[in-house]
Amino acid sequence: MIRRTVNSTNLKLQKSLSKLAPIDAFPDEPQKFVTNLSSTVLSKPQLEALSLGFNFKCPPKNIDKIYVQAQFERFNEQLGDLLPSKEDNRNWLKAKLVDHAHSFLHNPIHQNGMMKQEHYQALKELRNNPNLIVIKLDKGHGVVVMDKNEYIAKMMEILDDKHKFKPDPAPDNVQLIEKQII
Repeated sequence: MIRRTVNSTNLKLQKSLSKLAPIDAFPDEPQKFVTNLSSTVLSKPQLEALSLGFNFKCPPKNIDKIYVQAQFERFNEQLGDLLPSKEDNRNWLKAKLVDHAHSFLHNPIHQNGMMKQEHYQALKELRNNPNLIVIKLDKGHGVVVMDKNEYIAKMMEILDDKHKFKPDPAPDNVQLIEKQII
């Protein structure tokens, strides 16, 4: 019985790890994941970057040095409860931790991912375009690019629909509460 539970747990863990596999290439057809309803024509780098979806994360370019130092110190404190076989081993480990913390904080972060400078620039152009809005699909994995005015018009149309939304029958107590406060 225990062996079956262990095997079942291991299988679940393996499946969850396979979902977390790093993405190492853009989709062959990025336009399948990006629906462009805007009047703007999207470039290939824009399509590729958007095709990764909202769940794609890039490693940060800047590190919070104080946070990292605090984490190393915390880790060192947690190791203080362990008894080393020799005092030299404790000093060696502490020196190694300091060395790793220093090299981590002061060496530049090399990002060898698939996102190149042109992709970052393409996303920056989209973000800085005040006429566009990028939203997540309601279902599935994908992105929709729309003109902001068209998006606002559609949202207002939905909100103005009297069949979907009814006015709140409860009285508006804001003015009553404001009078009581004053």
